[in-house]
Amino acid sequence: MDSLSNFNVFMPTKILFGIDRVSEIADVVFDHGERAMIVTYEDLTGLEKTVERIEALLEEGGIAVTKYTKIKPDPGVEIINKGAELANEDGCQVMIGVGGGSAIDAAKAIGVVAVNGGDAWDYAVCNPDVKKYDTSLPTIAIPTTSGTGSEVTPVAVITNQKIKSKGAMSNPVNIPKTAIVDPELMRTMPPGLTASTGADALGHAMEAYISVKATPFVEPLSLEAIKLIWNNLPIAYREGSNMMARANMAWASTISGMMLVQSGATGNHSLAQALGAHLHIPHGVGVAIGTPVFLEYAKIEAADKYMRIAQKLGMETNVDGFIDNVRQFLKDLGLPTDLKDKADKVDMRALVENAMFNAPAALVNTPREVTHRDMDRIISELF
Repeated sequence: MDSLSNFNVFMPTKILFGIDRVSEIADVVFDHGERAMIVTYEDLTGLEKTVERIEALLEEGGIAVTKYTKIKPDPGVEIINKGAELANEDGCQVMIGVGGGSAIDAAKAIGVVAVNGGDAWDYAVCNPDVKKYDTSLPTIAIPTTSGTGSEVTPVAVITNQKIKSKGAMSNPVNIPKTAIVDPELMRTMPPGLTASTGADALGHAMEAYISVKATPFVEPLSLEAIKLIWNNLPIAYREGSNMMARANMAWASTISGMMLVQSGATGNHSLAQALGAHLHIPHGVGVAIGTPVFLEYAKIEAADKYMRIAQKLGMETNVDGFIDNVRQFLKDLGLPTDLKDKADKVDMRALVENAMFNAPAALVNTPREVTHRDMDRIISELF
């Protein structure tokens, strides 16, 4: 540490990391109950065998299983509410999220509504009438992508289509009790999904590092996650079966999620959530589009940290060169750099309003204050 400071560390999730750790699922669940709900996608392409195996392992271990396969990207409140109804009807005691962030977030959210009742949007922190809660069904997270870090965070992002907004339930009781991070489950990710989820992990690590709430605990681990992603994401993108790259990405994603818990996302995530709600842009793609933009936006205030990242990555460059390198890194993964092809499909005013509304804490964490006018300018430049 360069100076004395007070800070907290909160990481309650038990992490089982490694090849074939998913085989331990029945014992993990049995610690919390004997009736479990598997929460996963409506479109199970590429995950069929994973879900079948998890179900079989649970049943062999004496766990009664309910499957809820209704989850779509950016899960809507109606899907969460119906899942909670089913969980209560079947007496489910444990939620198991299998998939990427949408599935794991949905499992958390269903657990909240199942215990506390009402509508899922009642518990979104951006809701002016947000309801407090202090209990939920326990969640076990089994990520099959390397990006969201949802397996270790208190956040469950849900979508309210009526008002075109993505908001988050955020409460310590949402944090999964156990995360089974098995890199073998990520082997079948196609290149595009590998790139977009990896960009999300990179965003988490960089945003946690430059956040005004970053601590001496967060900073070295965020830098390590950034380096792991920088060195391994291009390999995983090109060589999906390279298990060393997959393992490094899986661990980097989990680290990034843990660091996000400590110091929070920045304004880039406010933008990415708005893009998802209004244009159905996958979250990782939205993060990739916004990362260079927000790096540019805060380059004066966060210049020292940018240079520390550059040094960690072995770059001999200045602040502008660092931002250019990040932009090129994402572009080389086939990720878009702007939204010009969506210009005729968006209500710009509504998009800006939502970006300022959906994640207020992220805006506050940004090294440079994000005003309404600034967000308007940032979004206008993308289109």
